[in-house]
Amino acid sequence: MKYMPLRNFDIVDAALNFENDGVIIEGGCDLFTCKATKDDKKLEFKLENELDEEYQRSLRLAVAFAQSETVRRSSRNSRHSHPVPPNLARASPFGPLSVRANRRKFGYMLSTLNACHPDHDFFKAPKPYEFSKERTLDDVVNAFDDKILGAHGMQFQSGIQTPGGSFLWGIKMWRIIDSEMDIENCDIYSWNPKENPLDDFEPSFWSLHYFFHNKSKKRVTYLRARALKTCYDWGPDVYNTSSGYFADCDSTDNDSGEASPIRIQEEGIGETFVDVELLEDIIKRSRSIPPLTADASDSHSDVDNHWI
Repeated sequence: MKYMPLRNFDIVDAALNFENDGVIIEGGCDLFTCKATKDDKKLEFKLENELDEEYQRSLRLAVAFAQSETVRRSSRNSRHSHPVPPNLARASPFGPLSVRANRRKFGYMLSTLNACHPDHDFFKAPKPYEFSKERTLDDVVNAFDDKILGAHGMQFQSGIQTPGGSFLWGIKMWRIIDSEMDIENCDIYSWNPKENPLDDFEPSFWSLHYFFHNKSKKRVTYLRARALKTCYDWGPDVYNTSSGYFADCDSTDNDSGEASPIRIQEEGIGETFVDVELLEDIIKRSRSIPPLTADASDSHSDVDNHWI
């Protein structure tokens, strides 16, 4: 696969990277051709071996499972049926992985992830079940717009340019992607890992990963975004999982009983966050300072000013 730098996609990237009310949104949109390179052929061979190993593990598990169930049924004289372990037919959202074309399509997704996240090797222990094939384009557009516009605190934007020169997410961005991909004729896949390796260093509150594959154009576009919080103390109340939005970092206590940072607005300084425990410690120490005598008031004026 080969990365295609597009100036219009830089506009899409700009609309997917912003900060609003303590929320950092990081995103991107990258287009790759599906023309195989020498490296792609090596990765395809590696994927084949990894999938074969996974298949053999599943087969051994199925044999052991069937044997244990045979013993159990004979001992109980039961006629009830039991579930069969998955993956025997190597089914996946891309179709049976015994078909080379389906394996290659799966490989496109992994190669794209590798290219966009070079610190990770997604061909190692590949997990096709972490991908899902989206049913409709409308579902994808609505899900993505809800997250991005919700983070902006908006319900709809046309994608116009702001006076500051930045672009807002909106229908214009979808038109840019469509101009290169013809997205109505794309197979769309989402990546939903149970444990996202991209969160190893910076955990996200939500993330979206979509792949648009146009077979006739031989192209794949990777559209992604994730939300991070600027607060350094992430209590469980910071993010409301039911609503999908961020709460204000004003609470002094969270469910764990630990102090959360409080926000202080001071004229001429602006908004800042203060650790509650540190603030309480300063207050206690200030109270422990002995009262000053009249004669010593001048010499201790700096101490007074430091703690008050």
